[in-house]
Amino acid sequence: MRIRRGPPWASSASCAGTWRNIETLELDSPLAEDSVEWQMGRLALAQLRKLKHLTLTDYAWLRELDKAVASGLESLTVAPNYHRTAPIADELPEIIASMTSLKTLTLSGEVEEDFSPETVLQLMDAAPTSLERMTLRHVEAAEGVEVIVICQFSDGLLTSFKVESPYGEEPFTPHELSAFLAQALLPSRMLGPRLPLLDLDTQLSISDNDDDGGAAAGAMGALLARCDEVKLGTLGLAQGWSVEVALEAVRRYGLPGCIYHGATAWAGVCFQHKLPPPAADPGPAPPPVPPPLPLAAVVERVVQRVAGSASDPESQSRHLLVRGPGMRALLSAHTVLRAWIGQVAELIEESSPVLEHPCDNPCYVRRYRALPSAGALVLECWDGPSAQAGVRAARELLGLRPGGEEEGDEVCGAVEVLRTHRSAEMAFDKVLQALWDGAEEGGPGPATGSREGELARLRWLLETWEGLDRLPLEVVLEAGD
Repeated sequence: MRIRRGPPWASSASCAGTWRNIETLELDSPLAEDSVEWQMGRLALAQLRKLKHLTLTDYAWLRELDKAVASGLESLTVAPNYHRTAPIADELPEIIASMTSLKTLTLSGEVEEDFSPETVLQLMDAAPTSLERMTLRHVEAAEGVEVIVICQFSDGLLTSFKVESPYGEEPFTPHELSAFLAQALLPSRMLGPRLPLLDLDTQLSISDNDDDGGAAAGAMGALLARCDEVKLGTLGLAQGWSVEVALEAVRRYGLPGCIYHGATAWAGVCFQHKLPPPAADPGPAPPPVPPPLPLAAVVERVVQRVAGSASDPESQSRHLLVRGPGMRALLSAHTVLRAWIGQVAELIEESSPVLEHPCDNPCYVRRYRALPSAGALVLECWDGPSAQAGVRAARELLGLRPGGEEEGDEVCGAVEVLRTHRSAEMAFDKVLQALWDGAEEGGPGPATGSREGELARLRWLLETWEGLDRLPLEVVLEAGD
């Protein structure tokens, strides 16, 4: 029998006693101590001897579980809602340990109080040998860094420890990640001599300023040495990064799912294979890797990618590409370019396009990136109508003939104005991914199958990316700028 929402002892079913046969109970009401409901609940919960699956929104109910009932549970989910309850984190390990038949456990941090690394350790060590999977949501792994921890067990030992970052969460620094794992995982009695999988489905942000020394770093090295496999979601290249620091991170954690360069990337470059382990016999030396692609060559390909995504006037695209030899003088002086962008925004506003996403104070040009070596400028407008008005404004300011408004682009003299689907950052991703995959000429060559060969190819990618740090940064504008 399955009961959802309100307490079953408060329903007419209690008269017939049928609630005593409940196997699945989803109870979304808070527990108010000293209430009639609480008094009834204490008595009723003791008699739910067939209960196997329990879902709660208030941790306080766990205090009222009869030991016999607790020992029969196979799954428990607690996801606190906005009803503020007294903290119970210190009592949780003992409560969980009493659930000797439990197979699946899902807990969320209490309202305004996330789980700490110490709580993660305590809950793992309290897990009964029957437990197969434990999910802990709202774990504060470091200051400002919230994660989900997912553990899988077999015969009372960890087979997988996963750290997952919800979308939009702040990345870890190496020191923060080392400290978290040193507190939450390494001391656990559930960690056997070997850990089959350490899955770091998160972003690790590196720079030359990282301080990953001391005890936490040593503990991290010891932990990684005990792992059969380590997965890293994303390696982020933060401001001040270097090729050597990035390569050292890859040697430690393996090739990540992707590498993200904050200054020039939209999603980064993704990798479809793992970094081979060190070989006792390295065999013949891998073929030499060509020198990194010059900055101007990468930027030219990027501009071609942006231009290749030209859109029609009816599209929802917000991006503009202005390119050609006639743009070089404008791109050579930042203050002059900034003033010109302001004029474009003013003309867009004067044309009063119907905004698809209206607001009190829209910024008609939201951001722009100058690519001087290619004589190109990429802008992002507020929405589709703003971008179409931006095409007309740019033509007018550049002295181009108006052209038919039904056309999506105009070529006149030495300047071309296009509406495009793709931003410069998206195009950087596409170009570098194609070079890495061998879909375009000029890349690091095909996969070698050897550890040193793949590290050499990765060095090529990182050094090519390093060259892009010389580009002017993207400028983000605020309303009124």
